[in-house]
Amino acid sequence: MKPLDQAFGQDWTWSRPRVGRRRWELLSGGEVVATLEARTLLGSRMAAVTAAGEREIRHEGWLRGRIRMSDGAGATIATFEPGWFGGGRIVFPNGGELLWKRVDFWGRRWAFRDADGHEQVVFVRKPSWFRATTQVEVSDAGRLRPELADLVLAGFYLLLIMQRQAHAAH
Repeated sequence: MKPLDQAFGQDWTWSRPRVGRRRWELLSGGEVVATLEARTLLGSRMAAVTAAGEREIRHEGWLRGRIRMSDGAGATIATFEPGWFGGGRIVFPNGGELLWKRVDFWGRRWAFRDADGHEQVVFVRKPSWFRATTQVEVSDAGRLRPELADLVLAGFYLLLIMQRQAHAAH
């Protein structure tokens, strides 16, 4: 798998290769650079793979709870603490944190922002009848972040969880 820092010359797009499977791929110029696959029936626990390694992302707790990302050995990589209306913050063990916020009124654009409000990684949902996709845009500052791969995985996981909750509400 190609490392994300070697894929900046191409657009990044999350998509589901086969409609019946609960597996998504992040493509860069037609090449897979990350995968995310549901491990439970409801999709609250997912396995992810990038060139940086394997990750597990899971929802913990009741109601709002929190989301924890861990590496293959079970060590915590990041924790997402939800706020209101889908927003929240992702916290890393080294003390760093970013805010997760909706960028537009309709909720099609979401971003991780630093404390000064600068966008680091932006996710743009492209709805479709059969194969919805999500574009990932990384700012120049975001490209320098050592946790970039984890942000790309966590952001898409959050969008999938929000989509699942929206469908359950109807």
